[in-house]
Amino acid sequence: MGAIPIALDVQAQAAKAFGNISVTPTHFLINPQGKIVHQQLGKLDDQRVRQYLADFSITPNY
Repeated sequence: MGAIPIALDVQAQAAKAFGNISVTPTHFLINPQGKIVHQQLGKLDDQRVRQYLADFSITPNY
């Protein structure tokens, strides 16, 4: 399985759009319908991301 793509918010545009996030790292898992299904502050490892994807029946598109 390949790497999980991430987005870097250098200009803080996403931070403002998601409620003015000020703690980093902040992770969001967004389903294909655009709904936030999980939010986590702090470190998030690859294995946990894959488990969340499985828990929410999300098939990675990468």
